[in-house]
Amino acid sequence: MRQEPQSAPVGARRAGEIRPAASFAARLAAILVAATASGCSLVTGVAVNSLAEVLAEGEAVYRSDDDLELVGQALAFNLKTVESLLVQEPEHRLMLLSATKGFALYAYAVVEPDLFALDFTQFEEEQAIRARAARLYERSREFGIRGLEAKHPGIGDRLSRDPWGAAAELEVEDAGLALWTGTATGAWIAMNTADPEATSDLAVMGALLERVLELDPMVDEGVAYDYLSLYEAIRPGGSLERARELWETALEIGPDRHPVLWTNWAESGSIAAGDREEFERLLRQTLDYDIHSEPGARLLNRVAQQRAAWLLSRTEDYFLDED
Repeated sequence: MRQEPQSAPVGARRAGEIRPAASFAARLAAILVAATASGCSLVTGVAVNSLAEVLAEGEAVYRSDDDLELVGQALAFNLKTVESLLVQEPEHRLMLLSATKGFALYAYAVVEPDLFALDFTQFEEEQAIRARAARLYERSREFGIRGLEAKHPGIGDRLSRDPWGAAAELEVEDAGLALWTGTATGAWIAMNTADPEATSDLAVMGALLERVLELDPMVDEGVAYDYLSLYEAIRPGGSLERARELWETALEIGPDRHPVLWTNWAESGSIAAGDREEFERLLRQTLDYDIHSEPGARLLNRVAQQRAAWLLSRTEDYFLDED
Protein backbone atom coordinates (compact mmCIF):
# COMPACT_ATOMS: atom_id res chain seq x y z
CA MET A 1 0.00 0.00 0.00
CA ARG A 2 1.35 3.39 -1.00
CA GLN A 3 2.07 5.65 1.97
CA GLU A 4 1.57 9.39 1.73
CA PRO A 5 4.63 11.41 2.76
CA GLN A 6 4.26 13.04 6.12
CA SER A 7 4.27 16.81 6.12
CA ALA A 8 6.86 18.65 8.17
CA PRO A 9 5.77 20.74 11.16
CA VAL A 10 4.97 24.35 10.37
CA GLY A 11 8.16 26.42 10.42
CA ALA A 12 10.47 23.41 10.33
CA ARG A 13 13.08 22.96 7.61
CA ARG A 14 12.84 19.99 5.24
CA ALA A 15 15.46 17.27 5.47
CA GLY A 16 18.34 18.05 3.17
CA GLU A 17 17.31 21.67 2.72
CA ILE A 18 20.32 23.90 2.10
CA ARG A 19 20.50 26.69 4.60
CA PRO A 20 20.66 30.24 3.17
CA ALA A 21 24.05 31.07 4.68
CA ALA A 22 25.63 27.89 3.32
CA SER A 23 24.08 28.47 -0.11
CA PHE A 24 25.34 32.03 -0.28
CA ALA A 25 28.86 31.09 0.83
CA ALA A 26 28.96 28.38 -1.84
CA ARG A 27 27.84 30.86 -4.49
CA LEU A 28 30.51 33.37 -3.48
CA ALA A 29 33.20 30.69 -3.46
CA ALA A 30 32.13 29.57 -6.94
CA ILE A 31 32.50 33.12 -8.27
CA LEU A 32 35.96 33.43 -6.75
CA VAL A 33 37.06 30.10 -8.23
CA ALA A 34 35.61 30.90 -11.65
CA ALA A 35 37.34 34.27 -11.75
CA THR A 36 40.67 32.73 -10.82
CA ALA A 37 40.36 29.76 -13.19
CA SER A 38 39.57 32.01 -16.13
CA GLY A 39 42.73 33.98 -15.57
CA CYS A 40 40.78 37.03 -14.48
CA SER A 41 42.56 38.94 -11.73
CA LEU A 42 40.34 39.67 -8.77
CA VAL A 43 42.05 43.00 -8.35
CA THR A 44 40.51 44.41 -11.55
CA GLY A 45 37.74 46.95 -11.21
CA VAL A 46 35.22 44.80 -13.09
CA ALA A 47 35.74 41.80 -10.82
CA VAL A 48 35.62 43.92 -7.67
CA ASN A 49 32.36 45.52 -8.81
CA SER A 50 30.80 42.13 -9.56
CA LEU A 51 31.83 40.71 -6.21
CA ALA A 52 30.68 43.86 -4.43
CA GLU A 53 27.18 43.33 -5.81
CA VAL A 54 27.12 39.71 -4.68
CA LEU A 55 28.53 40.51 -1.25
CA ALA A 56 25.97 43.27 -0.82
CA GLU A 57 23.28 40.57 -0.99
CA GLY A 58 24.90 38.63 1.81
CA GLU A 59 23.38 40.41 4.79
CA ALA A 60 19.82 39.57 3.75
CA VAL A 61 20.83 35.94 3.18
CA TYR A 62 22.46 35.65 6.59
CA ARG A 63 19.53 37.31 8.34
CA SER A 64 17.23 34.57 7.04
CA ASP A 65 19.22 31.77 8.72
CA ASP A 66 18.66 30.81 12.36
CA ASP A 67 21.84 28.77 12.87
CA LEU A 68 24.16 31.23 14.61
CA GLU A 69 27.23 29.01 14.35
CA LEU A 70 26.80 28.46 10.63
CA VAL A 71 26.17 32.16 10.01
CA GLY A 72 29.27 33.02 12.00
CA GLN A 73 31.46 30.80 9.84
CA ALA A 74 29.99 32.01 6.55
CA LEU A 75 29.98 35.66 7.57
CA ALA A 76 33.62 35.50 8.67
CA PHE A 77 34.56 34.26 5.17
CA ASN A 78 32.52 37.07 3.65
CA LEU A 79 34.19 39.73 5.81
CA LYS A 80 37.74 38.59 5.09
CA THR A 81 36.92 38.56 1.37
CA VAL A 82 35.64 42.15 1.62
CA GLU A 83 38.75 43.26 3.50
CA SER A 84 41.00 41.64 0.88
CA LEU A 85 39.17 43.38 -1.96
CA LEU A 86 39.31 46.72 -0.17
CA VAL A 87 43.09 46.51 -0.19
CA GLN A 88 42.83 46.82 -3.97
CA GLU A 89 39.89 49.23 -4.08
CA PRO A 90 40.14 51.20 -0.79
CA GLU A 91 37.47 53.76 -1.71
CA HIS A 92 34.85 51.38 -3.13
CA ARG A 93 31.75 52.70 -1.34
CA LEU A 94 29.52 49.66 -1.88
CA MET A 95 32.25 47.39 -0.53
CA LEU A 96 32.83 49.75 2.41
CA LEU A 97 29.10 49.68 3.16
CA SER A 98 29.17 45.87 3.09
CA ALA A 99 32.08 45.88 5.54
CA THR A 100 30.33 48.38 7.82
CA LYS A 101 27.12 46.34 7.97
CA GLY A 102 28.91 42.99 8.03
CA PHE A 103 31.18 43.67 11.00
CA ALA A 104 28.26 45.14 12.95
CA LEU A 105 26.14 42.07 12.18
CA TYR A 106 28.97 39.71 13.18
CA ALA A 107 29.49 41.48 16.50
CA TYR A 108 25.76 41.54 17.30
CA ALA A 109 24.70 38.10 16.08
CA VAL A 110 27.86 36.03 16.68
CA VAL A 111 29.96 37.62 19.45
CA GLU A 112 27.46 39.29 21.79
CA PRO A 113 25.39 36.09 22.25
CA ASP A 114 28.38 34.58 24.06
CA LEU A 115 27.40 36.88 26.93
CA PHE A 116 24.12 35.06 27.39
CA ALA A 117 25.78 31.88 28.64
CA LEU A 118 27.54 33.67 31.52
CA ASP A 119 26.37 34.20 35.08
CA PHE A 120 27.04 37.22 37.27
CA THR A 121 30.21 35.68 38.75
CA GLN A 122 32.01 35.52 35.39
CA PHE A 123 33.06 39.15 35.27
CA GLU A 124 36.39 38.67 33.48
CA GLU A 125 34.81 36.50 30.79
CA GLU A 126 32.08 39.10 30.27
CA GLN A 127 34.62 41.89 29.94
CA ALA A 128 36.59 39.86 27.38
CA ILE A 129 33.50 39.29 25.23
CA ARG A 130 32.49 42.94 25.48
CA ALA A 131 36.00 44.02 24.52
CA ARG A 132 35.96 41.78 21.44
CA ALA A 133 32.54 43.03 20.39
CA ALA A 134 33.72 46.61 20.92
CA ARG A 135 36.72 46.04 18.64
CA LEU A 136 34.47 44.65 15.91
CA TYR A 137 32.02 47.53 16.20
CA GLU A 138 34.97 49.91 16.01
CA ARG A 139 36.09 48.25 12.77
CA SER A 140 32.56 48.59 11.46
CA ARG A 141 32.57 52.26 12.36
CA GLU A 142 35.97 52.83 10.75
CA PHE A 143 34.82 51.27 7.47
CA GLY A 144 31.74 53.48 7.59
CA ILE A 145 33.82 56.62 8.09
CA ARG A 146 36.04 55.55 5.19
CA GLY A 147 32.96 55.20 3.01
CA LEU A 148 31.77 58.68 3.94
CA GLU A 149 35.24 60.16 3.45
CA ALA A 150 35.44 58.70 -0.07
CA LYS A 151 32.94 61.38 -1.00
CA HIS A 152 33.46 63.89 1.82
CA PRO A 153 37.21 64.02 2.57
CA GLY A 154 38.01 64.78 6.21
CA ILE A 155 34.47 64.26 7.48
CA GLY A 156 35.70 61.83 10.13
CA ASP A 157 37.61 64.60 11.91
CA ARG A 158 34.74 67.02 11.43
CA LEU A 159 32.30 64.55 12.99
CA SER A 160 34.54 64.36 16.05
CA ARG A 161 34.70 68.16 16.39
CA ASP A 162 31.19 69.17 15.30
CA PRO A 163 28.92 66.13 14.81
CA TRP A 164 25.80 68.03 13.83
CA GLY A 165 27.56 70.40 11.44
CA ALA A 166 29.45 67.56 9.76
CA ALA A 167 26.33 65.39 9.44
CA ALA A 168 24.58 68.28 7.67
CA GLU A 169 27.07 67.87 4.79
CA LEU A 170 25.73 64.41 3.94
CA GLU A 171 23.45 63.78 0.97
CA VAL A 172 20.80 61.22 0.08
CA GLU A 173 23.30 58.74 -1.37
CA ASP A 174 25.16 58.80 1.96
CA ALA A 175 22.14 57.64 3.96
CA GLY A 176 23.10 53.94 4.15
CA LEU A 177 26.66 54.62 5.28
CA ALA A 178 25.46 57.25 7.77
CA LEU A 179 22.89 54.82 9.19
CA TRP A 180 25.34 52.00 9.85
CA THR A 181 28.21 54.25 10.93
CA GLY A 182 25.93 55.84 13.52
CA THR A 183 24.60 52.45 14.61
CA ALA A 184 28.10 50.97 14.94
CA THR A 185 29.17 54.02 16.96
CA GLY A 186 26.35 53.48 19.43
CA ALA A 187 27.04 49.75 19.72
CA TRP A 188 30.76 50.44 20.22
CA ILE A 189 29.91 52.79 23.09
CA ALA A 190 27.58 50.23 24.67
CA MET A 191 30.22 47.50 24.58
CA ASN A 192 33.25 49.66 25.42
CA THR A 193 32.65 49.62 29.15
CA ALA A 194 36.39 49.82 29.87
CA ASP A 195 36.54 53.35 28.43
CA PRO A 196 34.02 55.77 30.00
CA GLU A 197 35.22 58.50 27.65
CA ALA A 198 33.69 56.59 24.75
CA THR A 199 30.34 58.14 25.65
CA SER A 200 31.65 61.43 24.30
CA ASP A 201 30.96 60.04 20.81
CA LEU A 202 27.26 59.53 21.56
CA ALA A 203 26.56 62.82 19.78
CA VAL A 204 28.09 61.34 16.60
CA MET A 205 25.55 58.53 16.72
CA GLY A 206 22.69 60.97 17.21
CA ALA A 207 23.81 63.40 14.53
CA LEU A 208 24.21 60.69 11.90
CA LEU A 209 20.92 58.96 12.64
CA GLU A 210 18.95 62.21 12.78
CA ARG A 211 20.46 63.13 9.41
CA VAL A 212 19.32 59.79 7.99
CA LEU A 213 15.73 60.62 8.98
CA GLU A 214 16.06 63.89 7.07
CA LEU A 215 17.63 62.32 3.98
CA ASP A 216 15.96 58.92 3.56
CA PRO A 217 14.10 57.61 6.62
CA MET A 218 13.18 54.34 4.90
CA VAL A 219 16.71 53.35 3.88
CA ASP A 220 17.31 49.71 4.88
CA GLU A 221 13.64 49.24 5.79
CA GLY A 222 13.51 52.20 8.16
CA VAL A 223 15.76 50.77 10.88
CA ALA A 224 16.95 54.31 11.66
CA TYR A 225 13.83 54.61 13.82
CA ASP A 226 14.90 51.55 15.81
CA TYR A 227 18.32 52.94 16.66
CA LEU A 228 17.19 56.52 17.20
CA SER A 229 14.70 55.31 19.80
CA LEU A 230 17.60 53.65 21.66
CA TYR A 231 19.70 56.80 21.35
CA GLU A 232 16.92 59.01 22.68
CA ALA A 233 16.22 56.64 25.59
CA ILE A 234 19.82 56.42 26.81
CA ARG A 235 21.37 59.80 26.03
CA PRO A 236 21.79 62.36 28.83
CA GLY A 237 18.84 64.73 28.63
CA GLY A 238 16.98 62.47 26.21
CA SER A 239 13.21 62.41 25.94
CA LEU A 240 11.55 59.11 26.82
CA GLU A 241 8.37 60.41 25.20
CA ARG A 242 10.12 60.96 21.87
CA ALA A 243 11.98 57.67 22.25
CA ARG A 244 8.66 55.84 22.60
CA GLU A 245 7.23 57.65 19.56
CA LEU A 246 10.23 56.56 17.47
CA TRP A 247 9.90 53.00 18.78
CA GLU A 248 6.19 52.86 17.97
CA THR A 249 6.96 54.07 14.44
CA ALA A 250 9.55 51.31 14.13
CA LEU A 251 6.93 48.76 15.22
CA GLU A 252 4.54 49.99 12.53
CA ILE A 253 7.04 49.80 9.66
CA GLY A 254 8.95 46.70 10.76
CA PRO A 255 6.58 43.92 11.90
CA ASP A 256 9.12 41.29 10.82
CA ARG A 257 11.55 42.48 13.49
CA HIS A 258 9.14 42.88 16.40
CA PRO A 259 11.14 40.56 18.72
CA VAL A 260 14.25 42.72 18.22
CA LEU A 261 12.23 45.87 18.84
CA TRP A 262 10.52 44.47 21.93
CA THR A 263 13.83 43.38 23.41
CA ASN A 264 15.62 46.63 22.57
CA TRP A 265 12.88 48.72 24.15
CA ALA A 266 12.72 46.55 27.26
CA GLU A 267 16.48 46.95 27.70
CA SER A 268 16.42 50.70 27.14
CA GLY A 269 13.05 52.42 27.50
CA SER A 270 11.42 50.10 30.04
CA ILE A 271 14.46 50.17 32.30
CA ALA A 272 14.85 53.96 31.95
CA ALA A 273 11.18 54.40 32.88
CA GLY A 274 11.42 51.91 35.75
CA ASP A 275 8.56 49.94 34.19
CA ARG A 276 9.11 46.36 35.30
CA GLU A 277 5.72 45.13 34.10
CA GLU A 278 6.40 46.33 30.55
CA PHE A 279 9.95 44.98 30.70
CA GLU A 280 8.80 41.46 31.56
CA ARG A 281 5.81 41.52 29.21
CA LEU A 282 7.88 42.51 26.16
CA LEU A 283 10.54 39.92 26.89
CA ARG A 284 7.99 37.14 27.34
CA GLN A 285 6.35 38.17 24.06
CA THR A 286 9.74 37.79 22.43
CA LEU A 287 10.23 34.31 23.86
CA ASP A 288 6.78 33.22 22.67
CA TYR A 289 7.31 34.48 19.12
CA ASP A 290 7.54 31.97 16.23
CA ILE A 291 10.71 33.11 14.45
CA HIS A 292 9.83 31.05 11.37
CA SER A 293 6.76 33.23 10.77
CA GLU A 294 9.12 35.85 9.32
CA PRO A 295 11.80 33.87 7.41
CA GLY A 296 13.75 36.93 6.36
CA ALA A 297 14.44 37.93 9.96
CA ARG A 298 15.12 34.55 11.59
CA LEU A 299 18.70 35.32 12.61
CA LEU A 300 18.11 38.57 14.48
CA ASN A 301 14.88 37.32 16.00
CA ARG A 302 16.70 34.21 17.28
CA VAL A 303 19.33 36.47 18.87
CA ALA A 304 16.52 38.60 20.33
CA GLN A 305 15.04 35.51 22.00
CA GLN A 306 18.40 34.59 23.53
CA ARG A 307 18.84 38.15 24.72
CA ALA A 308 15.32 38.22 26.17
CA ALA A 309 15.96 35.10 28.25
CA TRP A 310 19.25 36.60 29.48
CA LEU A 311 17.61 39.91 30.41
CA LEU A 312 14.77 38.18 32.23
CA SER A 313 17.30 36.25 34.30
CA ARG A 314 18.73 39.61 35.42
CA THR A 315 15.47 41.39 36.14
CA GLU A 316 16.33 41.98 39.79
CA ASP A 317 19.50 43.81 38.73
CA TYR A 318 17.51 46.40 36.76
CA PHE A 319 14.65 47.17 39.13
CA LEU A 320 14.62 48.02 42.82
CA ASP A 321 12.61 45.74 45.07
CA GLU A 322 9.24 47.43 45.50
CA ASP A 323 8.55 45.72 48.85
